[in-house]
Amino acid sequence: MKTFLYSKKEIKEWEKLAGRKLDKDRRTGRTTAIAFFTIGKALKNPYKWLQIKDHHNSFASNKYLTSKIQDIISSLHLEGFEISILHSKIRFNLVEQ
Repeated sequence: MKTFLYSKKEIKEWEKLAGRKLDKDRRTGRTTAIAFFTIGKALKNPYKWLQIKDHHNSFASNKYLTSKIQDIISSLHLEGFEISILHSKIRFNLVEQ
């Protein structure tokens, strides 16, 4: 059984109010999924700097993804992560350096 975030009726109502069709590539959770994947990849590769890249792979989207990763790490009280906002990179350190 598939579960959807919005019903077809809700989508039709939104489209009517907005005066345009819903862009099915927006608000799909891809960036959030990439954020969790990137955190997991950093955990699996300690001490190694990993590039943070969003599915759009633009400067702005990569910076947004970097801030989303920071928010997730902070919200979940995860420790040992180092993030370079300037370079959109992340690494996990097993011990404090």
